[in-house]
Amino acid sequence: MKLPPHIQLRAAAPEDKEFLRSLYATTREFEMSHTPWDENTRRAFLSEQFELQYRHYASTYPGGEHDIILLDGVPIGRWYIERNSDHILVIDVTILPECRRGGLGESIVRALQDEAAATGKRLFGSVERWNPAWRLWQRIGFRIIADDGVFYRVEWRP
Repeated sequence: MKLPPHIQLRAAAPEDKEFLRSLYATTREFEMSHTPWDENTRRAFLSEQFELQYRHYASTYPGGEHDIILLDGVPIGRWYIERNSDHILVIDVTILPECRRGGLGESIVRALQDEAAATGKRLFGSVERWNPAWRLWQRIGFRIIADDGVFYRVEWRP
């Protein structure tokens, strides 16, 4: 897969866990801002939720790639991908809030589209209906194949 030169991937390592925990928390900021909880309660809840998601991804997608997204060598996100014989599954792509809306996510997903096209594979993912990233997925040609009321399951075919 070919990414722009300023974007790199490297395998997530145990020492990345605190970065991944704090990155996960950024995905829940809006939700947490509407709870009556104090900061310690929020932090404990988010830590527990992160651990559950972390274990779920590891057990559900044991062959998946769990990588750190680097921008000029600095960690700015995570990407979890599973490749099969007939498709590529985007399990999760998360970028730090301060690095969003600058085209990084689009560059990453387009690189996956290029890979899917070159290998003749379908590209799948899920996105929460309220997530602003849904507009990106639409704009670059993904279509909804299922809607459970919370998540759109999306697909792109070469």
